[in-house]
Parts: sequence; C-alpha cells; structure tokens
Amino acid sequence: MTGRLGADGPIRRSRGVSITLNYVLVLGISSVLVTGLIVAGGTFVEDQRDDVAEGEANVIGTHIAGNIEQVDRYVEAGNGTETAYVNQTFQPDVSGAPYRVTLVEPDASTELARLRIDVQGSSASVEINVSVRTPVIESQADGGAIAVIYDDDEGGIRITNA
Repeated sequence: MTGRLGADGPIRRSRGVSITLNYVLVLGISSVLVTGLIVAGGTFVEDQRDDVAEGEANVIGTHIAGNIEQVDRYVEAGNGTETAYVNQTFQPDVSGAPYRVTLVEPDASTELARLRIDVQGSSASVEINVSVRTPVIESQADGGAIAVIYDDDEGGIRITNA
C-alpha cells in the first residue's frame, strides 16, 4: 500500500501532481487575464485615436466651411464677380492619417451644401453644413493646402488642392 488507511480505503499521496496541476492552472488563468487586458487596452487606445481624429477633422472642416462662406460673401457682394478664392494650408494629416475633404452639393431634403471630411484608415468622419447662396460644385481635396474657388465660367464654388 502507498498510503494510510482511511474510512473509504487507502489514501493516496498525489501532492506532486497537485503542484504541477496548480502551476499549469495558474499560468493558464494568468495568460487569459493578461490577454484580456491587452485586448481591452488596445480597443481603448483605438477608440481614443478615432475620437482625436474626429475632433481634428471637425476643426479643419469648420475652417474650410468658413472659407466657403467667405467666398460666397465675396461673390454676393461683388456685382459681376468672375473669380474669388481663399487659400489656406492645413496639416496634411489628422492623428497620423491622411484625410480627404469633399464638398457635396445640396440635396432636396436639406437645401444646404455639406462638407465631409473622411480620415483614411479610421472610422472618423465628419459632416458640416455650409450655408451659401452661390451654387456649389461637388469636388474633393486631400489634406494640406486647400483652395476654395469661385469661377463664373464653372458656375459655382468648388474646393481643390492649392
């Protein structure tokens, strides 16, 4: 016999197996917990990056919308204005990612032009309404130097890279 006699029969000594089993269980549980923390932390950082990108895109979009409205005021104030423009340089990326600005023509439901900023490689996207009397031409520009241009020959306001 390998152990003492108990009420139900011989008692086996298996302490060596218990220590090894406990060690493996502790390592397994610790690995699962650490992996969970890393995944949760990564998601948190990604969400924060998207929030920062959205905030930066909103600031840039507000400036460009102001430039569009300024060009509209130039056109409205000048009788027979043939050309008006505003150039402004912005940072070429937001949160380390390039972005694209799109001027969207008004649709029947809103009657307002919209400025959409999409950050590439991110879920961050911002739309800003632009109130203008002059027609707008759907156009796009990448981050950096952006020009808002009115050309009488084209019949509206558009954006482009300067």
